[in-house]
Amino acid sequence: MEHLMTDKCRILRNQTTLGQYNRPQTSLLLVEESICRLTRKSTFYSNQTPQVEVGGNFRLYLPIKSQVKDGDTIEVYGEKYVADIPYKLINHIEVDLKVTKEV
Repeated sequence: MEHLMTDKCRILRNQTTLGQYNRPQTSLLLVEESICRLTRKSTFYSNQTPQVEVGGNFRLYLPIKSQVKDGDTIEVYGEKYVADIPYKLINHIEVDLKVTKEV
């Protein structure tokens, strides 16, 4: 399966620390960079006044050794996605991704 993974992705995880005056600060921590394969499952449009919401559901295929978790931010070609629960198979991992943008 890895021979079909021609894309590259970055797996980022939210990390919360206490900042000045004990206020929580959230930042994205790089977990790993990996090869992957991104495919589109569906696209949706929602017309809510005054904005149009455009989004899509994608599926990401990763090597079995990848350390992806639910809620991680995945960056592929500069676009950021949110990972759903990973599904581990014998030789790879499948993760559903979501992206939403307001236009």
